[in-house]
Amino acid sequence: MDSPKARLGILEFTESVLGIRPYPWQRTTLCHIEAGHPTALTACNGAGKTSTVLVAAALWCLFNWPLARVIVTSASWSQLKKQFFDTIRTWQRHPLFRFHLNALGRMGKSNLKQKIRHRAQPLIEAAGKRFPELVTVTDEAVNCRNHYVHGSGSKGPRFDYSDNLDTVFFFTDTLEFVFAASDLIEAGWDVKAWSELMTTMSHPFAQYRINYDFHLKKLKALLGQTATTSS
Repeated sequence: MDSPKARLGILEFTESVLGIRPYPWQRTTLCHIEAGHPTALTACNGAGKTSTVLVAAALWCLFNWPLARVIVTSASWSQLKKQFFDTIRTWQRHPLFRFHLNALGRMGKSNLKQKIRHRAQPLIEAAGKRFPELVTVTDEAVNCRNHYVHGSGSKGPRFDYSDNLDTVFFFTDTLEFVFAASDLIEAGWDVKAWSELMTTMSHPFAQYRINYDFHLKKLKALLGQTATTSS
């Protein structure tokens, strides 16, 4: 499947929109990023690796694909904050970015259920038959979390958590599994193949997989629903 094309090339964006005039070596680096090449850049401190290249590339990506994720890492949090986030924040009031950055702000404020559904989607696509109704489980896990963090209001929880601690533990295991598995899938893990292997349940993931149907059936009974099984 072809990647969607950018509305603006990275150099046009950097120079015309941001008003940055990159040095030749910075232009070359940006072009490699635009082409999708794995790119490494070595330069002395203060040369403009972050303020010119990384910030421009991040803003270009988010301008063209507002639903994209830009993952930034560093040896230290202070370096990331002072060199990357403080620089990118200077563009927040730029007229062209008001809509896009506000949209990104709303994305960041997606409710917790939506965020977890997004993390669960690769797992569902690859091995959804092995983990039926996973979204139901994650949504109820958030309901449980919200009850203990914020209270459940006048309606109260859908069932008594204190009398069903094994289901509460199932919620915790589900969230741990979803977040860890989604990261592993992005790194190349074949979760579908793993889900079809025999297991001695020596690993927590294997225990979760084998016991999933049992816990789902109990959860659906507590909710007054009929469970779907993976068999």
